[in-house]
Amino acid sequence: SLGDVDKTIECYQESINIYTDIGDKLGRGVTIGKMGNAAIMVGSYDDALKLLNVAVGIAQAVGNRMWDVLHQADIAAVYAHQGEIDKGLELLEKIIPQAKEVGSPILINYTHSLLAGILLYAGELNRAAEASRMAIEYVNPANRHYEYALYGVILVRLNDWDAAQDAFNNTLDHAAELLENTPNLYSPKYSRGL
Repeated sequence: SLGDVDKTIECYQESINIYTDIGDKLGRGVTIGKMGNAAIMVGSYDDALKLLNVAVGIAQAVGNRMWDVLHQADIAAVYAHQGEIDKGLELLEKIIPQAKEVGSPILINYTHSLLAGILLYAGELNRAAEASRMAIEYVNPANRHYEYALYGVILVRLNDWDAAQDAFNNTLDHAAELLENTPNLYSPKYSRGL
C-alpha cells in the first residue's frame, strides 16, 4: 500500500517459507498469488503468470473456490496487461458466475472491477459502465476511491459530465479520508491524482 514492492516481495517470500514449514498449504498458495500480484506491479508478467498458476493449482487442490477464482481473475488481469484483451475477457466472463456462486462481496467487486477496466481499455464503454456499477455495488470501503475513479473515467468517455463529476467527488472525498489516517498510501494518492 505504501508502494515498496521490493520489500513486499521479500516479506511474501518469508511468509511462504513459514507457511511451508508449518504445512499451511492454503496460506502458502495465497501468498504465492500475492507475489504474482507484486510481479504484475513491476511488469514481470511471465513471472506473474507462473506464480498465479501455482496459486490456482493450490487453491483447487485444497478446495478453496474463493482463492481459486481470485487468482484466476488476477491471471485475466495479466492477459490484459500483455495486450491479450480477448483472452482476459473470456476468462473473466467464465469466472464471474463462479464469483457470484461463492458469494463473497469482495470477490464480486474485484471481478467486476477488472472487467470494467478491461472493457474500458477495449473501448466497450457501455459494458464497462455496467460492470463498474456492479463493482461499486459490492465495493470494499477501502477501495471505494478507486472504484469511483474508474467509474468517473468511463463516464467521461461516455460524455456524461455531471455523473462523472459526482464519481470524481466521491473519489476525492474517500481518498482524503484514507490519506488523513495514512498519508503515504499509494492507491488513494493515485486515485486523487487521476
